[in-house]
Parts: sequence; C-alpha cells; structure tokens
Amino acid sequence: MKKNDRVMLRAPNIPEFLEANFACWKIGAIPVMVNHLLRADEIVYRENDSEAKVFVVSSDVFEDVEKAKERFKTVKHIVVIGEEKKDCLSYEKLLKEHSSDLQPEDTSKDDLARMIYTSGTTGKPKGALQTHADILSSVDTYARYILHLRETDIIGGHPFFTFAYGNLWFTVFPYRFGGGVSLTDMFTPEGMFETVEKHRITILACVPTSFRMMLAVKDAERKYDLSSLRLCTSAGEPLPASTFYEWKKRFGVEILDVIGSCELNCYIAHHEGVPENKIGSTGLPVPGYECKIVDENFNEVPRGVAGELIIKGPVGVQYWRKPEKQAESIWKVGVELVACLFKMKMDISGIKVGLMT
Repeated sequence: MKKNDRVMLRAPNIPEFLEANFACWKIGAIPVMVNHLLRADEIVYRENDSEAKVFVVSSDVFEDVEKAKERFKTVKHIVVIGEEKKDCLSYEKLLKEHSSDLQPEDTSKDDLARMIYTSGTTGKPKGALQTHADILSSVDTYARYILHLRETDIIGGHPFFTFAYGNLWFTVFPYRFGGGVSLTDMFTPEGMFETVEKHRITILACVPTSFRMMLAVKDAERKYDLSSLRLCTSAGEPLPASTFYEWKKRFGVEILDVIGSCELNCYIAHHEGVPENKIGSTGLPVPGYECKIVDENFNEVPRGVAGELIIKGPVGVQYWRKPEKQAESIWKVGVELVACLFKMKMDISGIKVGLMT
C-alpha cells in the first residue's frame, strides 16, 4: 500500500470499522465507504470505479462481496473481520502478526482523506472526495458552533458510517474535542433507549423516522433514564414540526435538524432555542457557509420565489475521475458552489422552508 491508494470499507457500525478508517489515514490511504446493504452489482461498480487495492469487510455482510469478488479488477487482498473466509486475510490475525510500531505517512491538510459515493439520482453514483481540511471544516463549523461539542460528550445513534451523516458524527466529531462515541450496529426503538441509558449518551443522532418510532414506545420517558441527553440531531429527511414538539414535550430535549451532503458536509441547520414559529423550517446557514436562492441565470430571487440553492463554504467539490460532473457543480471557481440538490423557497423572515417538488 502507498499514499492515495484506495481501501474499501464495508461493515455495520462496529469498532473495527473505526480502526480501519484511522489506519487508512495513518498510512495516507483513502478509505472508500461501501454501504453494507448494497448488493453485488453495486459493489462491483464502486470497486472498479475507485480501483481499490484492498477490501475490508465484516463476515456478517460478506455474502455479496463473495458474489462480486470475481469481477473485481484491482483488489489484491480482501480482509475479513470476524469469521474467517476462504482465500481472504483475517483481520484479527493481521493485528496479532504485525507490529503496532508504524510511522505515519507524511500527509497534509490538502491530501485526500475520504470517498463516499453519491446516491446516483442523476446517473451513476459519483465518488465524492474530501480532503483532511474538508472533513475538519465540518468539525470546526457545525460541531463547534451548533453542537458546542466538549470532552464530556458521548455521541450515539444509528446512522451508518458509510453515509456522510454517520461518518462525520462517529468517525470525526468526538475525537476533535476529546469526547466519546457509542456504537449501534442495529437500530430498534427500545434498543436505542436502552443504549442511551447504558452509555449515558449526551447527543443522539437519528433520522426523523427513527424518532417517530421511538415516540411510539409507550411511557419511554418514565421507563428509561435519559437524563444524560442534552441534544438530538436529525438528518436524511425533513423533520416534521409535530415530531419536534412531541419529542421535546416528552423528553425535554430539542431535535436540531441539519441539511448536508457528502460533497459539502453540514451547511444548513437549526440552533438550540430556535424560535417556535420557525419549527418545521429548514434552518439557517451553518457558520462558515453562505447560501443564496437563485434563478437559472444565477441571479438572486426575491423572497417567496422558488429557485436553486447555491452554497459558498470552506469545502470544495471533487468527484473521482468525473471532471465533467465536477465542472457542473461549480459556478465561480473558489467563490460559489452550486449544490443542485433541491429547490427551496423563502418566507418573509428569510428563513428557508419546505422542499419543493
């Protein structure tokens, strides 16, 4: 392995995933996130597109890798966490057989540090790249000024490491501030409450559907000790105002909604103490980001008029070997980045509301 080689990571939210991710950074490799729910054909596309040399996978989600591996073009080694598999290396044996005395690669803030594939809504999935500086920019904007993270915090929840939401919250945020992380490899409403109580989670990250499922647990506020919770965060889909209100009424904790992407990280969010009449709106730009609603000619539109969202922030848009897609995502190089993710409108207060279909 050498600097900038790609390593595919496919596993549920387990400690070994975090170990492998940090190991990639230490040797200067680029971890490529592979959702453990993807099927064989989808895995093959991502492997051959990224030209990964190593594939790290947990044994419980190995089946589709087994089906796909004969079509891999560049993978030299498959490393399996857990139960050993034929013609594969054992993760546990490698740890025992090799010294922990490894000198880190000489990397800089501008070196590539992560690849997450987009959902492919406008064509084949694209490998969205971020540098070390890009990743840390989200820590020092959203995590620092919205979540106010500190060393006493323990972040928990169920978003997959392979998505930008879970990847930032669990593989980066806690360590910047000396906090801890609670891992959940399978979500159930009752199990999530039990984990909050057991691990004394202070910030709970879920999606709106999960919060609604948890609200359906009868007498949860009396059955479980949730006194450690100080904040919850929501992403992945719009957070209904009704969910926010019921959660706060029953558990005394706000759910802070956030919008982001694997290209730009977190760029619009709610803060603590959001005015009651703004619940259900999208939120405000995260410190460090600027957002505008523009027409097809990139002219800012009046309030109440629908248009495209453009974003300026501390990150760049890079796609793996897709220069034409990268060019489409940039309006003025180094000045404004076009998200082209959704259309939105503004109410008279300037708060952005409601996704437009």
